[in-house]
Amino acid sequence: MKMNKKFNLLFAIFCYMAIILVDGSVEASAAESFIQGSGYEQGNYDLEAIQPTAFNWTRQSRFSGSEAFDMKWSFKTEGRVRSSPAIAADGTIYVGSDDGHLYALTASGEQKWKFAINGSDFGNPGIYSSPSIGADGTIYVGGDDSYLYAIHPDGTLKWDLKIGSLVFVSPSPAIGADGTIYVATEDGTFHAISDDGDTGREKWSYKISAFWPMIKSSPVIAADGKIYVGDFEGILYAFEPEQDADDVKPKWIFETKTGSAIRATPAIGDDGTIYLGSEDGNLYVLDSSGQLQWRFDAKDPISSTPVSVLTVRSI
Repeated sequence: MKMNKKFNLLFAIFCYMAIILVDGSVEASAAESFIQGSGYEQGNYDLEAIQPTAFNWTRQSRFSGSEAFDMKWSFKTEGRVRSSPAIAADGTIYVGSDDGHLYALTASGEQKWKFAINGSDFGNPGIYSSPSIGADGTIYVGGDDSYLYAIHPDGTLKWDLKIGSLVFVSPSPAIGADGTIYVATEDGTFHAISDDGDTGREKWSYKISAFWPMIKSSPVIAADGKIYVGDFEGILYAFEPEQDADDVKPKWIFETKTGSAIRATPAIGDDGTIYLGSEDGNLYVLDSSGQLQWRFDAKDPISSTPVSVLTVRSI
């Protein structure tokens, strides 16, 4: 009997609390449907709650999709695509595949042409780096066969240059104002290549001396012409574009806190400030002379490129 009384009392308290919570949710919800724009479920929302919330009458995330976000087209290569596409001024899309081809697609996803790279000593070669497009429309892309390729917009070979090691996964060429192509290779060598029209010529190169001599981030070029590239041991290198080929050396270097890999390309602000993410979980902010200004501990590895805006506020 006593247990039944306790149970009835607890049940009554539970029901009373449920009524209070329901009443509270009704009071907290918007009096009218919250207009969210095309592509969103409409309804009465608790404006003080974090979405999605049980007070959302649809009981789901507010975004439900829209015809505007449907896939327009898809294109299937003969292998995997592990690089980012590049888009030319005329809308042509260039993308590499590990099937060993660079594909040129129209804006509607139709193939214009495909270009096959050379063979490889390690089996079937692939293209893992993203292509870059020069001012004259030349497409530059590195292959798993240790070549840098310059390809005409019509898909014919302009020239190729063997640069000694794989251009693999992340590194993509960067193009200077004078047309010099800067590209890193898997063995930790940083190359400056001149496009001489019908041939490619190495202007200079720098071999990183490290326990893990590996570069997996793409170089970036600042407005003053300096080139920045990070390596697998957490070192950022700054190079001047003009170098004595027999005595190449960085302008300066910056070492991250723990020596963890730099996989992401640095971002350069309009004032020359350098924003650098590292796998040690820190965002480093340097001035153009390589001096640390401040850093932010993101707690987890940073493997994506920061975005810089005209006005940057410290976190």
